[in-house]
Amino acid sequence: MSSLERSDSTRKYWRSLNELEQTPEFQQLVENEFPAGPEQEWTEPSRRRFLQLMGASLALGSASSCRWQKEHITPMVDRPEDWVPGAPRHYASMMQLGGVAQPLVVTSYDGRPTKVEGNANHASSRGATSVYAQAATLELCDPDRSQGPAKMVDGAEQDASWEEFATFVAEHITNQRGNGAGLAVLAPSNSSPAFAALKARFNETYPQARFVEWEAWSRIEEQQGLASVFGGENIRPIYSLANADIVLALDEDLLGVHPDHIRHSKDFGTRRRPEDRTMNRLYAVEPSFTLTGAAADHRLPVRGAQVAGVLLAVMKELADAHGIGEGSAPRQAPTGGIFAEESTRKFIQAVAGDLAAHRGSCLVAAGPTQPAAVHAAVAGLNAALGNRGRTVEYHLSSAAAANPADAAALVAAMNAGEVDTLVCLDTNPVFDAPADLAFAEAYAKVAHKIHFGLYRNETAVVSDWHLNAAHWLESWGDALSWDGTHTLAQPLIAPLYGGKDAYAFLGMLIGRGEIDAQSWIQQQFGALYGPDELSWRKAVQRGFQPGTSFPKSSETAVIAPAPSFDSLQAAAWQKGDPLEAVFRIDSTLYDGRYANLGWLQELPDPMTKLTWDNAAIIGPGTAEALGVKDHDLVEFQLDGRSLSMAVYVMPGQATGTVGMPLGYGRTECGHVAGLPADGIDPVGFNTYSLRSSTAMAFGALTMGGKKGRYQLVSTQDHHSIDAIGLSGRADRLGDLVRGGTLEEWREHPDFAQHRVHHPPLKSLWKEHVYEGYRWGMSIDLSTCTGCSACTIACQSENNIPIVGKDQVFMGREMAWIRMDRYFTGDTENPEVQQQPVGCQHCENAPCEQVCPVAATVHSSEGTNDMVYNRCIGTRYCSNNCPYKVRRFNFLNWNKDLKDDSAEVRKLSMNPDVTVRVRGVMEKCSYCIQRISTARIERNIAGERMQDGDVVTACQQVCPSDAIHFGDLNDQNSVVRKKHENDRAYAMLAELNNKPRTAYLAAIRNPHPDLAPAHAAHGGHDGHGDDGHGHAEEEHHG
Repeated sequence: MSSLERSDSTRKYWRSLNELEQTPEFQQLVENEFPAGPEQEWTEPSRRRFLQLMGASLALGSASSCRWQKEHITPMVDRPEDWVPGAPRHYASMMQLGGVAQPLVVTSYDGRPTKVEGNANHASSRGATSVYAQAATLELCDPDRSQGPAKMVDGAEQDASWEEFATFVAEHITNQRGNGAGLAVLAPSNSSPAFAALKARFNETYPQARFVEWEAWSRIEEQQGLASVFGGENIRPIYSLANADIVLALDEDLLGVHPDHIRHSKDFGTRRRPEDRTMNRLYAVEPSFTLTGAAADHRLPVRGAQVAGVLLAVMKELADAHGIGEGSAPRQAPTGGIFAEESTRKFIQAVAGDLAAHRGSCLVAAGPTQPAAVHAAVAGLNAALGNRGRTVEYHLSSAAAANPADAAALVAAMNAGEVDTLVCLDTNPVFDAPADLAFAEAYAKVAHKIHFGLYRNETAVVSDWHLNAAHWLESWGDALSWDGTHTLAQPLIAPLYGGKDAYAFLGMLIGRGEIDAQSWIQQQFGALYGPDELSWRKAVQRGFQPGTSFPKSSETAVIAPAPSFDSLQAAAWQKGDPLEAVFRIDSTLYDGRYANLGWLQELPDPMTKLTWDNAAIIGPGTAEALGVKDHDLVEFQLDGRSLSMAVYVMPGQATGTVGMPLGYGRTECGHVAGLPADGIDPVGFNTYSLRSSTAMAFGALTMGGKKGRYQLVSTQDHHSIDAIGLSGRADRLGDLVRGGTLEEWREHPDFAQHRVHHPPLKSLWKEHVYEGYRWGMSIDLSTCTGCSACTIACQSENNIPIVGKDQVFMGREMAWIRMDRYFTGDTENPEVQQQPVGCQHCENAPCEQVCPVAATVHSSEGTNDMVYNRCIGTRYCSNNCPYKVRRFNFLNWNKDLKDDSAEVRKLSMNPDVTVRVRGVMEKCSYCIQRISTARIERNIAGERMQDGDVVTACQQVCPSDAIHFGDLNDQNSVVRKKHENDRAYAMLAELNNKPRTAYLAAIRNPHPDLAPAHAAHGGHDGHGDDGHGHAEEEHHG
């Protein structure tokens, strides 16, 4: 009989529906820690696919070696006197995504960029970044990038040159175009002031030409809705979550895909630590799980079309019960259907009560999927609640959102023969334009089709000309962040393949020759802020020009009429009713532009944990009613178009809805995501084929018959911690991830430390005393949003390979940080808890005790280190690791690096971290290379390392500041104080491993009327003089 005693946990956690139901598939997965087949022979196709996934197939490598200019890769033939070889340098820069600048700092080694971080001095970053920015170095060195111009001759593609294209431009555009009739440019959203000036020159040169912006995912509804209440002005809302006590997110992913999600996450994190400030309360209303919904204290899953009804119900409740916004409230609240359900009524009453009680310190935000009328009503509601100027401010934006109607008008002109020359400037409308526009058919009618971009994508291959673009790491640039701050980019390396930037390309079109981007941007910068050379240099050095955010609007928002809501939309879904397709940009691939980046393909989705695929996401109840289950291949129809797609059953998906992530199913992408001409099948399903201009976010969907089975791969049940067998797993999960309510924390701040009681822990030998540095980490589960940026940052920093879908299916993924996602509660509307898990760096490490060759050992500072050249691959260490965080190289994932054709790919590798080979075990190292760098710098100065000298990659990227690292022997260090926090606990501390990573229990702040009845958490009962105690963790010393 076990001597362990567990208090009655307030929650039962489960990682997946398979675990909840204890299916045979789940039990087999847990029992087979090392899947069968490690020594299997590869067939020729599988070996070829492996090389392709590594990003350096022989064919591509040969091509790159033919085009590669060595002087570009090694730009410093004559090294300056102050340049230290091998010493990193850091340069401020930025990248644009959806027309919004992401401020960054790029690390460069000897003229090659190796790591991207956030710009700590920029308000939109404060040092954190997105997963897209983290993968930029992989994109730079992707051998599938376009490596030169090409043109179509007699139906066949031929290599071309920029000089040939310049001749074509002179003959067919600048010399013959006149006023620009018949000329059109389709470009992505671009907030660059310098590009805007060049665009103005284009319009002056060709006054009858069309210049249209296109984005597959646009916030045009938000822009139009706010314009309707702010006198037609182009308004952008800027939120301050740090000042918001109550937040209502109406299908708005503030913490996930919002353009300003880094700032939002930073602010949100400051309000989720109960010991620091008053905790906020977050409500989310949405059809599909988002990071915001996962972090919410209360979430109401509804169909996308019902979100407006929830807003109307809240407005009516505020007016009737609290006298707020009576002039704009609807005459009658929605009734019947979901609004007749007790859970919905209580949710609406709680939301309205909280908003009314926190006037001036609450926030209502609507997402881009909602119609303009909802945004207008939300602006009026924020004004009525007194939030303007406190939690939200409305700014005059010079950056307009791309309007899909403009793209539709362009297609109509193409079909009418009014466009004979179309330039697709770094866009891919053949792939991502609404299906009803039939863009490819209209494009075929254009006489001269020109594509400029980073890849030869679906649009490029049907164009007459393709011109290769320079990567943003190879270019000068400027753009505006979400708040309008003028942000600058500088090149870190010369263009690897002779690509041009957008400024130079547009300059060629207007007959100005090849514009020098640096000079042009500096010229426009001087026109805006004065021609001071020193001011320009300082702005480039810091990466932005301070004090340039958008001005606040002085307009008073007019009262908007309540959005219309058809009572039929309130009806609860029943079998036989149409389903609602919910289109969303993907959390890892965005709109599909990053599909060829293996890091992002292999990064599990934050909620579904799917890799290398998207799926039709259906809730458990809906799936049961439809008779479908995981991996069923089902046909769906929308407006006469059909798509067969695999089903994934996801807790929390709104009843009657089907989540359909965009960006997959690429057919002209590369040797990672899809290139059928080379035998590479598309990854995932192209949901753009169902999306139409009238169903950009939601659409009426019908389900046809089953078409078979399709293997999806989800990592959620991989590397499950099996402490005492399957029979005890359910009990254990409440120990691994611990959480409680604010009320529980107030009653017993140290409740997390009393979830497990055990006899006093004794070691078999005298334990080492660490008198110097004692490195440790803390992870606050209250602030972690599960965005997975830490996983990608770790991958980029530590040269972690990708392995491909087949190997992930076998449980062989290599990521050092596993983001576990847990559910608790009802499967139709569960609560979610995220937990990053890496090596715990145990002081009594069980892995070290079983390694026969001392390949895993302890350093003098307490880190659990790997000596790669000692490892012989017994895997005993992984078998003995209770946390299942060690990763084994079953194959030589980096074998292709030995080939001469892989020179470009080598550029992305961090020179401070060893590249591992087959048969070697690896795991989180606490970024030992960063520790060593900081130590060397302090030793040279004759000083002791200070708190903050060492920042791990995961800590640096974290947008919510959930991770801290430092010296536990430093009593004033942040990490020491975190370990001493009452919420701190060690995972599986009862095993006497003494892990160096401490978790801080998650705290939720539920509304009293919505909080479930919790059982007693065990408090301090049962460990007095009865011989039981709780974990004697090092961080309490």
